[in-house]
This record gives sequence, structure tokens and C-alpha cells, in this order.
Amino acid sequence: TQVLNNLRQEVASLQEAWTGQRPSAIPMVPEELTEKDFYSRASVQTAYEHGLVPLGLDMETVEPVTWNLAKGNLLYLTDKEEQMTALVKHIAKGKQKVIILAPKYHNLPEMEGVTILASPEEYQAGIASIEKRIQERLEGKQRDHVATVVVYNLTELVVELNSEALDTLAYVLDKGIRAGYGSLVMSSPLITKYIDVVSKTVRSYKQAVIGLRLSDQSVLTVTNRPVREPQLEEQEHYYVADGLASRMKVLMI
Repeated sequence: TQVLNNLRQEVASLQEAWTGQRPSAIPMVPEELTEKDFYSRASVQTAYEHGLVPLGLDMETVEPVTWNLAKGNLLYLTDKEEQMTALVKHIAKGKQKVIILAPKYHNLPEMEGVTILASPEEYQAGIASIEKRIQERLEGKQRDHVATVVVYNLTELVVELNSEALDTLAYVLDKGIRAGYGSLVMSSPLITKYIDVVSKTVRSYKQAVIGLRLSDQSVLTVTNRPVREPQLEEQEHYYVADGLASRMKVLMI
């Protein structure tokens, strides 16, 4: 131990004497990603300031993976409703106005700056007024961001919408992004079995977060899918853009 103590003292005095640059620590994705850790990262703060929505940390670069509205709408595929709720809370922390369409029996809490539409009357009125705004803004070529439209638990929601509401919602999800209304659609992988106009529109999305194995879904075609794909670790998701998947650590458990 005396030898060790001498070494420690020597290292300490060497460190004090060293005035040059030191290599920065190799970034590592934490074993468990907490809200405090995630939101306090400078790179995450910067993303928010640039109007991007940080979704998680890339498992390799440890940089935030962001939803870039300029790249289009986002699909979140998961078979766990609590993960959908966690992502909604996460999106609500951003600097954007959020409008949520949810099935009647949802588990969403009330959140500041978030409007939740969860009954047939609210769907009709809410979707129709968004459609009108989009039409006006398209005519005026106004593209700046107004609000994020979140469709919560799509496969349950579409059953509660009549054909008129489905048509209007499909228009909002298709055209909204060009008029400042980006959409985030949350769904189980069963969306492939639905033939309504909204589900068809959503299946064409090119940007997605996937909370299950790529082999357990057939909504998105991924070109770099691993041959022997292990189960996802806790807090591990895929981010897919233009057919390429990367792994990330997320706040959704």
C-alpha cells in the first residue's frame, strides 16, 4: 500500500504540473438514461433551441437523435401504451404547441400547452379546424411551425372515427407538414392489417422510432437489418430514416 500511495502522490503532482490540453473522456451511453441526465446535456439543449425534438441518444456516437420536421412526419411503433405516454410527455417538454387525438379510454395526464381531443365531437371540430388552417396556410405558402399533431394509439383511434373524420385526418397527416403542422403518429405494429385511409397514409412515413425488433414489424423496410437480431435491451429503440436503422437509448421504458 505504501508503494500505491507513493504512486498516487506522484500522479497527483504530475497532474498539477501539467498545463497542456487533456484528452476529453470517451463518451459513453449511460446504463440507465434518466430525465435529469438527458435534459441537462448541452447537445440536447442545443437541439431544442434549433426547433428539433431530441428523441434519445445514439448508442454509438452518444449524440442526440432528433426528429427533424424538415425531413417529414414521424411514426412511433410500439406495442406498449405506457411507452406512447412517455413519448407524449417528452414531446410536451419541447417549445412547441401540441394537439393530441386520443381514443376515449386513454391514460394521458393533463399537460401544460397540450390540447387533448378524445371524443367524437372533439375529433370532428378539432380536425376540421386544423384542416381549414392548413388549407389557408398552403395558399399563403406559410411553412413555419405552428403545432405538432400527435395521433395516440392509432389502431384504437381509427375505430372511433367516422369516414368523414378519417378523410380529414388523412389530409392533415399528409399535407400538414408543408403548412407548419408536423405529425407524430403512435401505433402498434398491427397497423399493417388496417385498410382505412389514415393507416395507409401513415404507412408511407419515412421516419420512425421503433420500440420492438425490426423483425417483429412489417411496416417499414429496413435495408441494414441485422441477420440474428437480439431482443432489445430496456430503454433501447431503433431510429429509422430512409430505410436505415440505428440504435438509440430512450427515456421510454
